[in-house]
Amino acid sequence: MVKERVSHAGSTATPGRVRQHVDGEMDLPPTAIQPDGPRLLPGQAATAFSSQGPDANAKIIAAPVATAPLGPSVDGSGAAAGEPAADLSRPIAPSGRLSAWVLDLRTWALSGSVLFSDKFRDDRATPFDPRELEAAIHPDDRNRWRTAFELAVTTGAELDLDYRLYRPDGTLVWLHVRGQVTCDLDGVPLRMTGVSLDVTERRASDLRLELSEESLRLATEAAEIGSWDLDLDTGELTWSDRTRAMFGIFSGGPVSMADFYAGLHPDDREATGAAFASSMDPAVRATYDVEYRTIGKEDGVVRWVAAKGKGLFQDGRCRRAIGTAIDITARKLAANRQAFLLDLWDRLRAHSQPDAIVAAAAEALGRHLKANRVGYGQVLADDETIALETYFVDSVAPVTGAFPLAAFGAAAVARQRQGLTIADDDLPPYLADGPQAYVPADTRSFASVPLVRDGRFIACLFVSYRDPHPWHPDEIALVEDVAARLWDAWQRARAEAALRQANDTLEKLIAERTAALQASEARLRTIFETSYQLQGLIALDGTLLEANATLLAAIGATPGDVIGRPFWQTPWFTGTPGMADTIRAAVAAASRGETMRREITLQLPSGRRSFDFSIRPVRDENGTIVAFVPEAADVTERRETEEALRQSQKMEAIGQLTGGIAHDFNNLLASIMGSLELASQRIGAGRAAESERFLTIGMTAARRAAALTQRLLAFARRQSLAPARVDGNRLVESMEDLLRRTLGPAVDLRMNLGSGLWPVLCDPNQLENALLNLAINARDAMPDGGRLTIETANAILDDIYARSHADEIRPGAYVAITVTDTGTGMEPDVMARAFEPFFTTKPTGQGTGLGLSMLYGFVKQSEGHVTITSRPGQGTSFTVYLPRYDGAADPQADDGADDAALASRAGDGSVVLIVDDEASLRMLVAERLHELGHAVIEAADGPSALRLLQSNMRVDLLLTDVGLPGLNGRQVADAARAQRPGLPVLFMTGYAHASAGGNRLLEPGMELITKPFALEALLARVQRMLGAPGDAAGASETGRPA
Repeated sequence: MVKERVSHAGSTATPGRVRQHVDGEMDLPPTAIQPDGPRLLPGQAATAFSSQGPDANAKIIAAPVATAPLGPSVDGSGAAAGEPAADLSRPIAPSGRLSAWVLDLRTWALSGSVLFSDKFRDDRATPFDPRELEAAIHPDDRNRWRTAFELAVTTGAELDLDYRLYRPDGTLVWLHVRGQVTCDLDGVPLRMTGVSLDVTERRASDLRLELSEESLRLATEAAEIGSWDLDLDTGELTWSDRTRAMFGIFSGGPVSMADFYAGLHPDDREATGAAFASSMDPAVRATYDVEYRTIGKEDGVVRWVAAKGKGLFQDGRCRRAIGTAIDITARKLAANRQAFLLDLWDRLRAHSQPDAIVAAAAEALGRHLKANRVGYGQVLADDETIALETYFVDSVAPVTGAFPLAAFGAAAVARQRQGLTIADDDLPPYLADGPQAYVPADTRSFASVPLVRDGRFIACLFVSYRDPHPWHPDEIALVEDVAARLWDAWQRARAEAALRQANDTLEKLIAERTAALQASEARLRTIFETSYQLQGLIALDGTLLEANATLLAAIGATPGDVIGRPFWQTPWFTGTPGMADTIRAAVAAASRGETMRREITLQLPSGRRSFDFSIRPVRDENGTIVAFVPEAADVTERRETEEALRQSQKMEAIGQLTGGIAHDFNNLLASIMGSLELASQRIGAGRAAESERFLTIGMTAARRAAALTQRLLAFARRQSLAPARVDGNRLVESMEDLLRRTLGPAVDLRMNLGSGLWPVLCDPNQLENALLNLAINARDAMPDGGRLTIETANAILDDIYARSHADEIRPGAYVAITVTDTGTGMEPDVMARAFEPFFTTKPTGQGTGLGLSMLYGFVKQSEGHVTITSRPGQGTSFTVYLPRYDGAADPQADDGADDAALASRAGDGSVVLIVDDEASLRMLVAERLHELGHAVIEAADGPSALRLLQSNMRVDLLLTDVGLPGLNGRQVADAARAQRPGLPVLFMTGYAHASAGGNRLLEPGMELITKPFALEALLARVQRMLGAPGDAAGASETGRPA
């Protein structure tokens, strides 16, 4: 190995001299690290290294030394000429976090302090290897470190940089190194002395601060927040880019408070300045919180800004102010637009004429936008001409008249036909592809919103300015909103005007429609809360999610009182017995996909109210039920009105009925009275044989009066019926001969009887009379002959059908009997009055007007339903629906005895108790019973009869009127049977309602006869009942109490 001593005698201070090549080891005194610090150990060799890394051709001797500074001599003794040699025996003292070091630029020996050694060496006894130290520098920092080092050596500049270094334990640290080169008298670099500072923590803190600042910057950028900072000592104002944009400043350069005040809108300058001064005042120190408008310095755009800030105070005065600014232009414009639209909508609703609506909208829009002209255009039928009308002008002339669409430019017209809005900020004074339409119109800025219906451009709303005007998107949106509302209001007004012109009698309907439209408009403004209906939203578990104001007002509740509770447990239903279970069942049905709708009556805090109530399921796009919607409309007043109308109609019918009865009965009474008077005269004159004819006339008139009362009772559903199980097909077939004789040969009778017809429960005689009456009416409606068809069929009437007929019929199974003719038919007004008593279209003397009213009364009394279908000239069809009967056949059967024969039989001495408040009737019946050999006891009222019945007196038959004053006949009979079980009872009644005593059925041994009756019929009934001992089971043989 070649050993040399380094010498630079005669050399110059150049980088080449600094990086002179050496070979092998050098004979310099090395150092070793000892526990008490670096010491010079003579005789130990140092390994050479290159500043460019290990190099076989360029070796730099690196011997860490323990003294600082080192001063090599020219002759290699370690001290330069003229300067004392460094004391290498004295250790470099530690200095906090600073690590001191010395690099000999002649020998490239590196020495460091104890802290330096501790940081970068695991073993102090091992000499420093500069190659290892350089290799420990982070790869990304090595070139930067070498460049800085070479610059410091070659130029004498200070070495000052940060770089990263890997410690022996692998830890990455940041170092800040500073060093200075020392040269000899000839300017030759001798050594570099410096310090290294561990700045890892500072670097981490700086990184965190940098990240925080970047995060804050990104957050403010994302939130579109600008910042500002004012130094009141220097007057320097700093704005972020976003704040600068709020004042319309987009170019660079400083800004000042003069820019701030110059950018404020004149109307906001005073208030904003006062707020800023208050925040800077040490005595107030208010928060600077203000909204103001700016006028862009470079673009002239008006913007709204919300600024907020605080003053920073020191030594009793404000030294600095900082804060933020937000562009709230869009929010302000939206609020202004909404307020404008609400006000406009109120204005439009105040007008009913189309022109007035357009004028009101144009006036409001023109003033709001500060436009010069607002108008309306309607495309004529040729699709090539538009008629313009100006409704608002300011400082310009109106544009009125018809113009060719081509005058407005092909491109603009094409967009309008596509339904697209056009808006130009600065129109040229002429158009290249058409006539100069804009020049006389004083228009430089223009916007037009088209109305396209069924693919045709039919109208437009236009706004124009005489000077260039930059259209803001919000302005265009406002014009489009106004146009949409204008079209709606205009069309509504046209529709209403058309309805008024079409028929003045529809004013009520139009009012209702207007009210509905007004309600709809109100819902658009306040949607859910102003609905006139009670509405809500129910979750799948039945809990109430939403309730509108109307629903809450019905019970005087707040949302907190009912939201979250089961719907059926809310106060709407808990006050009505049984209603909670009904609503719960309706919710369950809705969960199965069913819709429930019915009329319910609820007991609410405001009183008893009726509602048209429904619950229906709500489905999503997949058809899954996600909620339920309950709705209810208050129909209390409507039901009361309907009831009042029905009562009025009822009183009208009663008046008509009374007049008809008076007329017919007066005629009949005149016949009866006249006949009796003539008979009395003949008998008084001894001409008794001649009285027979007059008595016959009187009896005939009396029977007609009796028939009339039966018809009236049938109409009033009070006639005495004898219901029995009836086979409709058999009854119709049994009438065929009678019907054919009645109809005559000119009418073709056809019967289409359905198979498997269900039985019904009704009075067969009354059903026969009803069918016969319909056949006679049909015959009269076909004076030239025709066809009469009688059909029978089973029918199911559902809930929908029942509701459509105002609940006149219950849903269920029915037998339908239809009588159809091919006669003259009926007009709608005639059909509406067909069932009114004494109403007839037949000539005087050919009809009483009671036939169809009797049919209607019989059907209703039988719990059925009847409908009419008729068209003038095409015939009429009557359908009678009678309820299906599932009971057994009627066990009662007529004994076949003839009334007259029974009435002529001699009595057997039986005792009959007659109870009636009409003395003349008691006398006549008693007289006839006496003639037959019966004993008769009379009572004028119920209590008198009870006293007789409770005694030991024999009574074999109780013959009582039902309608007795006080204690009625049924009550008397029940009390009598309590004392005399099985006592036969024969009721006499003028109508059927009270015949069973409060609608109770007759018990065995009880029968009914209807007044007026022939005495022979009454006596036959008495004889039959007295001759049937089985009917009186339980009575004693003597007819006395058991």
